[in-house]
Amino acid sequence: MAKSTLLTFGLIKSEVEKYAKENVINDPSEAFLQFAMEKKLDIDRDEVVEATIDGSGDKGIDAIYIDEESDELRPIVYLIQAKYYRSEDKFDRSLEGDALLKMHHAIDNFILKSPKEIHSTNVFLLSKLRDIKALSNPRFEILFLSNSAQPNSDAKKEFEEFIKAQGHDFFRVEYVTLSDLAELITPATTRPINTKLKLSGAYFEWSFGEARVIVGRIHGRDLAELRRKEGGELFDRNVRGYLSRSNNVNKEILKTASDQIEGSRFFLLNNGVTIVCNNFTYLGVRESPEIEIAGVQIVNGGQTTNSIYEASQINELADSVYVLVKIIATDNPLLVERITESTNTQTNVRARDLRSNDIIQKTIERLLLNHGYYYESRKDKYKSNPAARGKRIDMEVAGQAYYAFRYKEPADTKNKKRQIFGALYNFIYHNDDPRLADDILLSFKALEWLRKSHSKYRDMYSFVKYAEFHSLTMLSECGVSSLDDLNIEKTETTYKKILDATALVVKEDLEKMDDTYSHRLLFIDPVTIGRIREAYLNNKQGRSK
Repeated sequence: MAKSTLLTFGLIKSEVEKYAKENVINDPSEAFLQFAMEKKLDIDRDEVVEATIDGSGDKGIDAIYIDEESDELRPIVYLIQAKYYRSEDKFDRSLEGDALLKMHHAIDNFILKSPKEIHSTNVFLLSKLRDIKALSNPRFEILFLSNSAQPNSDAKKEFEEFIKAQGHDFFRVEYVTLSDLAELITPATTRPINTKLKLSGAYFEWSFGEARVIVGRIHGRDLAELRRKEGGELFDRNVRGYLSRSNNVNKEILKTASDQIEGSRFFLLNNGVTIVCNNFTYLGVRESPEIEIAGVQIVNGGQTTNSIYEASQINELADSVYVLVKIIATDNPLLVERITESTNTQTNVRARDLRSNDIIQKTIERLLLNHGYYYESRKDKYKSNPAARGKRIDMEVAGQAYYAFRYKEPADTKNKKRQIFGALYNFIYHNDDPRLADDILLSFKALEWLRKSHSKYRDMYSFVKYAEFHSLTMLSECGVSSLDDLNIEKTETTYKKILDATALVVKEDLEKMDDTYSHRLLFIDPVTIGRIREAYLNNKQGRSK
């Protein structure tokens, strides 16, 4: 882990100033909050802005981010508070205990109260709280973001005792410090990792011309030692980051690895670890050879490796644990990429990652590049390319925009994002559609245009972010058919009428449902787009409902 030093303090300060300039943020504390959220949660800029609680009356919660597609099969609500210190003499100070006390009160006053007991003057906070109350069995992740050290032991102990009293299954707290942020933003330098692993018992080896493969089992303690010695650089090629022990799958791995009886079954219950390397050598003994491996990377089994490592760190790794290991030596980088993709098919890999090398996506990328746009089939693929500034198109966001704009399914766009690159993929993307790339560009730019309008209308219409895909569908139905249409006054007027129509639908439900109303629930309801169409037509014809 990176150390908290004046150098890392200066690094974070520089990054925050750069972030503020790029995103036109005048308040350094707000810039730090949004910068740290984006890095820690790995979410898009638009999601960061939507999560931020604007204005006074936030009562100790600076941002709320709701992840409804978490790998725990239950929504996760992130309650976030940030503290940004601007003076260099603060780099090694503890996070102020007052920050923890404010969050304590916020949880008491908002999260643990019924909707009727909640009082706040901040409309954005109230809207978020309504969404939380409408969730089914959420878990809360409390994040303290700061460019300092962890809080002092007394404040930390008092806060965590309060959290513990609410039940570990519902609340978890994490302190993201200066050193944590420095580690998140410092580019990893992939160094060659050379190691030795001793297989246990029988093994098998094959050669396939472009690859050699050896399969066997290793002791859990040897895998844990490899992880301890080499750290996170073992997983530079892995598309799936470690999800921590709070993830349900990892809880089970850790539980099995820590039990003497279940540990003996670990080899049978776990998929094991896949290692790619440049080369491996060993003496051809009958059993238990020691393999010398050059250029080690674990491309599948990161969750297994880290969970076993955690069990060893708390002295609970059962001695009976053995792990299936597959070691593949090849000098073909394209084969390594395919191995990485193919071995990571579990649900907690982003669907977009598994489609990133699809021929349709590659074709779209090439066609848009010919028009001067950089289509990112992998997240942030062109982020460091100066020529791509202002011309980057994220594949996942573009897929959502295209589905809402072309197929007129805004509720599913918002509620079933993963299915766009999963079950719906072949339905949405067609090789025989000559306008596919052009329509994806138009859809993405139309969504971008809408998002730039959010700040203009957010105070008047608190639902504007929630309704963006519905607005996109309506713009499509109202005749937006080219990029030029986004630059004319008529489109702005049309959008304002769409928002007015949407406001009538919101008002109708708010009056009917009162405390149980939620923007989130309204805009994931498939019938809502029909209601907005009707309200829009009624207004256009000079009638009101």
